[in-house]
Amino acid sequence: MRKGEEEIYDNSYEKEIEYFNESHFLGLNDIKCGDVLFFTLNVFNNDSKNSNFRSLARIIKSMFVSCISVTRYNDCQIGFLYSNAYGNRKDFEDWFCKVYDLASSRIIIMSGKRLRVRWFYDWANIMQWYTIFRKVFVPTEAFYYSSILYKYYSDYLDIIHQVVKNKVKLMVTLCDAHSIDSMVTQYCNNHGIKTATLEHGFMTASPVLSLSKSDYFLGYGQCILENALSVGMNEKKFIKVGMPQLIGTVIPKELIINSDKIIGIVCNGSSFSDEDVEMMKIAIEFADKHKYKIYVKLHPGSDIKEYPGELVEYIDKIYSTDISAIEFARLVQFSIISSSSLFIEYLLHMYPVLHYPSKIGTYNKEKWCEVNNSTELSEKIGYILNNSIEYYKIAYDALKYYTECEDVDSKYKCFFDKFINNSRENTNG
Repeated sequence: MRKGEEEIYDNSYEKEIEYFNESHFLGLNDIKCGDVLFFTLNVFNNDSKNSNFRSLARIIKSMFVSCISVTRYNDCQIGFLYSNAYGNRKDFEDWFCKVYDLASSRIIIMSGKRLRVRWFYDWANIMQWYTIFRKVFVPTEAFYYSSILYKYYSDYLDIIHQVVKNKVKLMVTLCDAHSIDSMVTQYCNNHGIKTATLEHGFMTASPVLSLSKSDYFLGYGQCILENALSVGMNEKKFIKVGMPQLIGTVIPKELIINSDKIIGIVCNGSSFSDEDVEMMKIAIEFADKHKYKIYVKLHPGSDIKEYPGELVEYIDKIYSTDISAIEFARLVQFSIISSSSLFIEYLLHMYPVLHYPSKIGTYNKEKWCEVNNSTELSEKIGYILNNSIEYYKIAYDALKYYTECEDVDSKYKCFFDKFINNSRENTNG
């Protein structure tokens, strides 16, 4: 699955997902479980699906450990869910916190851990789910998906308990296309609770857009709106608010160029490893000619062992989750990025960024910073070093297409305040 985004998320399990959406899963009334499992089926498969022991251990753990923590502020009219699907993404958590801080009345449900005991009648649900999965998968895989669904279900019950208990009027998720977020969004939709989801990265024809079930999609700007409309999203649902990374920050008035001669490569991970390899080759050839060092920032969850050893030996430093992508940008003079949404984030921080054209075409219209080989890289770097003011103007104009740049804080706050005020008016009326 590599030739394009449609192949990375090619929905190889389309018929199975349709079947699961139409099936009745005990305890999950009116929840389309096929949509809940979209990414689990298409992206997150691994060897543990063939281990009954691991599946059983997952179920038992889910009966005794909840993967959420809860914090309440004021009258909790707005709920914010940061589920354990993103527990290892500190970068997501940082800007998610910026968003919920703008809502004066909120309950925050975050990835975490706390003890609790589920009743053993959950086994009846699990076995009924197993019979549904068994019609599609071999026994070990059917048990694996039953255990995964139970892990989601266990947290889902705790989350909706908080939603009902606190009489939440609006539920905001980080990404309503992912497992638990999808469950909670569907529950809220079915019970008259308004829902909103956040954009968490740059998207083209991503299923994150087509699978979104929330009443509102809080997106970056015009580019994402066009992509959303192309997959059938209602324009009234889309609200331009800007990148949350801009909350509490100001776009620099000039380009920020490190004096150290270091070229940085921002990797996209295993699904895009061929593009990562090409960027490495370009950087290595350039560095050899111009006496630059090479630093690499790995995608979370990927490993440098995934890349050819004959290229890795030329890399001076390798970073993973030990530093953030922005901290990495500060270390290098220039960064090369292909399809990662960090391209936009580097622009808004005004760190010099160059683009290797991706096969999914994410930023391929940005010819002004495109590099296909070491010669073009040398030319672009020379231009930036000698024309930083002009580069800044071009970068800022490009940035405005991808994200709202002005008053981002107030755009989020106005959305939340309007909802809270409307809720209070309805309650008082």
